[in-house]
Amino acid sequence: MADWRSWWLATIPGWGAVRLRQLVMCMGNAEKICAELTECKDVVEFQTRVENQWSLTEEAMLGGRLIIHKKDIQQLWEHQKLQTKSKEEYEYWTKQGVRFITIEDKEYPQRL
Repeated sequence: MADWRSWWLATIPGWGAVRLRQLVMCMGNAEKICAELTECKDVVEFQTRVENQWSLTEEAMLGGRLIIHKKDIQQLWEHQKLQTKSKEEYEYWTKQGVRFITIEDKEYPQRL
């Protein structure tokens, strides 16, 4: 089941499902993405990690292009500042009985 980190990722301005799916595909789940961001000293290091991880994916090996560009990584890097706010929002909605599911969840509709 999704946690606050998935909620945080889903709120990156200008990012849609395709870009998020590609990020998860190459970096792992939301928890791993947050950990990678924390480990990196700057946005350039994170960009390099994304590019390196993408090159190892099956999609990349089949000629797929990375659609996450430097400006997108910069947005993600800046979005880190909102992690605490996203955690609070997620906890609020969870207490209200709202469930948040992502593509990583078993309940996520296959056809989407």
